[in-house]
Amino acid sequence: MATILVVEDDLKIQKIIEHTLKIDHKIVTAGTIEQCEKKLERETYDLILLDVSLPDGDGYHLCTKLKNEQKTAHVPILFITGMDSVNDKVMGLSLGADDYITKPFNPIELKARVTANLRKYKSEKHQSDEMIKGDLRVSLLYHKIYVVHENKEIPLSLTPLEYKLLLHFLSHEGHVLSREQLISSIWFDDLSITDRVVDTHISHLRKKIIASNYKIKPVYGVGYTLEFIEE
Repeated sequence: MATILVVEDDLKIQKIIEHTLKIDHKIVTAGTIEQCEKKLERETYDLILLDVSLPDGDGYHLCTKLKNEQKTAHVPILFITGMDSVNDKVMGLSLGADDYITKPFNPIELKARVTANLRKYKSEKHQSDEMIKGDLRVSLLYHKIYVVHENKEIPLSLTPLEYKLLLHFLSHEGHVLSREQLISSIWFDDLSITDRVVDTHISHLRKKIIASNYKIKPVYGVGYTLEFIEE
């Protein structure tokens, strides 16, 4: 049984979520960012369902804060919001959210998405806290990646989404990954994510890993592949 924190000020939505998930999980609710932060101080959670518009602040800012704190960096965050434009979804996912669910939502879909994200989270928790690939060291616990050069470590300045992308490439080193595969794995098949969005994020990531011998190369008509180039 997972412990899920629901950060939502609409009591009706709170009740729907609680009714949908309480059979399989422990549900804790908070109506404000302040309440959320107090609950996070007292307890650890396996997943957070987060509204964007809250009485005392912005869920986007809270997501960024949680993804940059060691205690919560690895916890899946799923936005649940009435803001359903493409820009809103891209914003949320770019900040490191693991999924984006728009209101009104189907309770069956909500349960399926929560289950999928918890399964992925549990799988990552069972991995080693560290992964060494070529000249990169990945801290799976703290979601950080470093370039190792002459016994020195240089931290890569990655956004949460860029971290996910690079980790996915490292886990499939040498494989050609299509844009469709990347959208499915990183953005959970979000229909608002286009090939152009994928290309833009990969372009930014390629520039940030220039100090590494790993290079993300385009494969014409297919997608991208990660290769280690020996000096």
